[in-house]
Order: sequence, then C-alpha cells, then structure tokens
Amino acid sequence: MILAKEIPEATGRLTEAAGLAAKHSSARLTDQLRRVRARLEPWARDCHVRRLDETLRFHGLKAQVISD
Repeated sequence: MILAKEIPEATGRLTEAAGLAAKHSSARLTDQLRRVRARLEPWARDCHVRRLDETLRFHGLKAQVISD
C-alpha cells in the first residue's frame, strides 16, 4: 500500500496492528511496525500519518517504533 502511495489505507492497517502490538508483547510485530512506519517518513506531515503517530504514542509504541 505504501508503494502504491495509498497512505490512508496503509495507516489504517498500521493502526490496527498497533492495537494488537499493545495487547500482545510481540517483539516481531513491534519491529515490523517500526520498519513500516519508517517507510512512511516522506509523508510524516500527512494527517493520516500524524494520526498513526498519535495512536503509537497512546499505546506506548512511539519511541520504540520511530527511533533506531
């Protein structure tokens, strides 16, 4: 979806994944979220990506996902 620049759809799916990652301490899922969110960096100012970042912060995943 990111390659097709379908940012709203991609961030929607990532929001769902963030909810799952917060409920289940899956290091693999958190790592995957980190990598995919990094690929969204060119659209960091997009309202959908900002909303995703808020969701990641809410679930306590922002620092884990964004920083390397």
